[in-house]
Amino acid sequence: MTATAAPVRRGHDLHPADMDVRLAVIRDLANLRRSAGMSRAELGRRIGCTGEAVALAEKTAADPRVDRLQRTARGLNHRLTLTARFDPDLGANDPTVALFRRYAHHHPDPDTADEHHRSELLAHLTAQRRQLGLTARHVSRHIGRSESLISTLEQDAKPALLSSYQRYARGLGGHLAIDLQPLNPTHMTEGEQA
Repeated sequence: MTATAAPVRRGHDLHPADMDVRLAVIRDLANLRRSAGMSRAELGRRIGCTGEAVALAEKTAADPRVDRLQRTARGLNHRLTLTARFDPDLGANDPTVALFRRYAHHHPDPDTADEHHRSELLAHLTAQRRQLGLTARHVSRHIGRSESLISTLEQDAKPALLSSYQRYARGLGGHLAIDLQPLNPTHMTEGEQA
């Protein structure tokens, strides 16, 4: 089997639907902040950055790192999750995916739960690639990125940009869904509950 998505050429941005998702999540986080009556400076204090950094993130179409999006969502008492969607989904039932899914959904610490969730996503993407019979080199060529990027993503070696996950999912013939849900009060720290 091979992926059916059209190749993304180097130098071009994301699939239009992926760009729309990127802009929507940035807009939704900004709207959550405003509806909570929270200043940018206050959100910045909650998530460990400046109010100016929050303003920059809200006003640009910059390509955010997923861990920063998740931290911003937590600062707003929400959880941001990414889910790879494929038809057919050949990697969803992989044992490693299931293990990380359990960890992500049942860990009491939201920071650790988010780390497990990113590991679940990466395991899912890797399992889908392997089930399709594709190598990291094939995917990297298909999406116009380096093979080392694919390896770095799969090893969860460093925080990745949202577009990297989106491109990888598209390179396998799928897409990335983003969900933003209120945190369960038992998963909030004292500062988040205030």
